[in-house]
Amino acid sequence: MHYDNIDQLSQRIRDQRVSPVEVVEACLRRIETLNPKLNAFITVIGNARDQARVAEAEIRAGKWRGPLHGIPVAVKDFYDTDGIRTTGGLEQFKDRVPASDAEVVRKLKRAGAIIVGKTNMDTLGMATTGLTSSFGPVHNPWNDDYVSGGSSAGSACAVAAGLCFATVDTDAVGSVRLPAACCGVVGFKGSYGLISVKRILGD
Repeated sequence: MHYDNIDQLSQRIRDQRVSPVEVVEACLRRIETLNPKLNAFITVIGNARDQARVAEAEIRAGKWRGPLHGIPVAVKDFYDTDGIRTTGGLEQFKDRVPASDAEVVRKLKRAGAIIVGKTNMDTLGMATTGLTSSFGPVHNPWNDDYVSGGSSAGSACAVAAGLCFATVDTDAVGSVRLPAACCGVVGFKGSYGLISVKRILGD
């Protein structure tokens, strides 16, 4: 299950062959096992289970929201999340808890995606190695002797390790594409304006 693509998993969830609750539980167990070594997440979101139960009830009632409904995803810790700390990988922001979601987070929620955590990153997105976060370096999931790339280090690591099925990140000069290449996953930089950067650290 951990390496199913979203299209495959989405169809199984829609057909009720697998429950979003089961999928989220599997991801959270895998995060609990692997994240202490990989350090892909700064914050794991405990209410992901509640999100999954809501998605399951909606799908059973025929209220299908689309291909992300019930899919566990993660968000780079640059994007504000209502009631959940957002640090940008910076020690001074370790207790910063926004009061509203970034626009891209709101869109993920409307689509029914299950947000399981905030991924680790180079501090303020200002490096390309995954080594500079105030919350510790991200480790390459395939070989500890190699960097994970950055700045969206934890995101590429999380997808490559099967901790979630997709992430949303920022990419100015390679912050998605570099770690994706280092970790052996697909990283896509959307056209300018396609993914909103409103409310990155409150901006």
